[in-house]
Amino acid sequence: MGTALRIAGVLMILVSLQDQFQTLFHPAGRGTLSDWASRAVWQAVRFLARWRLAFLTLGGPLAMLVIIVIWGTLICFGWALLYYPQLDSFIMMPGLNPGQHHSFLDALNISLGSLVTITGDMMPTARVLRFLMATEGVVGIALLTASVSWLLSVYPVLEAGRSFAQETMSLYKARCDSNIDIIELPEIEAQTLIHGVAVQLATVRNQMVQFPVTYYFNVGEAKTGIAVVMPFVCYLAERAERDTRPGVRLSGAVLTNAVDSFVEFVADTFLHVPKTARHSVILALAHDHMRKAIGIDLMLGHTDRREFRPAS
Repeated sequence: MGTALRIAGVLMILVSLQDQFQTLFHPAGRGTLSDWASRAVWQAVRFLARWRLAFLTLGGPLAMLVIIVIWGTLICFGWALLYYPQLDSFIMMPGLNPGQHHSFLDALNISLGSLVTITGDMMPTARVLRFLMATEGVVGIALLTASVSWLLSVYPVLEAGRSFAQETMSLYKARCDSNIDIIELPEIEAQTLIHGVAVQLATVRNQMVQFPVTYYFNVGEAKTGIAVVMPFVCYLAERAERDTRPGVRLSGAVLTNAVDSFVEFVADTFLHVPKTARHSVILALAHDHMRKAIGIDLMLGHTDRREFRPAS
C-alpha cells in the first residue's frame, strides 16, 4: 500500500512539473493540463456571457489562476502521498497527541507547510523526509517565481495584440470616413501600410504561440479585439495580392502568408476546425469571442458567399 501511494505521489508531481515546463519554458508554450483547463474555463465564461457579455473578460485571468492552482494542488497532494506512509517518522510539537495525527489530512498539512516553507506542528526525524520537505520548499518557491514571471510576460503580449487591433480598426474607419480604399493609394504608401499590418500580425501570432493563454483574454472593447478586425485584414491581403502593381502585390502576398499562418495556428490550437477554409476560420474566431467582426462583407466580396460559413 505504501509503495502504491509513493508511486502515485511521484506521478502527480511529475505531471505537474512536466505541464509547468511545457507551458512556461517550452517554445510552443502548451501543456496538456493547461490547455484543458484554459478551454474549460473559456467554455464556462462563454456560457455565462450569454446573459452578460462582461463575463467574457474573466476568461483569461481565471484560466491562468486555475492553471496555477492545478499545478500547486498536484504538487501538494503528490508530496502528501510521499509523507503519508511515513507519519510515524514525524515527532509532534508539545501538547499534541501523536495517536490523533495519523490521517492523510496530517500528511497534507505537512506538505502544504513545506510547499510554502512554513514550519508546522510535525517535524521529521529521518534524513530522507527532511530532504523531501526541503526539496518541496524549493519547488514551491520555483512555482511561485515562475507563475509571477508568467503573469508579467503575458501582458506585453496582450498589449501588442490590442495595439494591432486598434491600428487596424483605425485603418478601417479611415477607409469608411474618407471613402478612400487603402489599396488605391500610391504604390509606396499602400505597400508600406500593408507590409506594416503583415509585420504586426506575424508578431502577434508568434507571441500567441509562446503564450497560448492570451487567446482567452477579452478586454471587452470591440475596437481592440483581434477577432473583430481579422476579416478586414484578410480583405486587405486578398485585395492587395490581386493588384497590378508589383510592390503592392508583393506586400499583399506577405500579408496573405501572415494571415494563413495565423489562421492555421488558431484553427489547430483553439477552434479545432479545418484550417483550409480561411474565411470560415476567421468567422469562427469572431463567433468564439462573441464579437461582431468588421469587414466581413469586404472579405466575402471576393468569393461566393455560399462557400464560406461560420464553423460550428
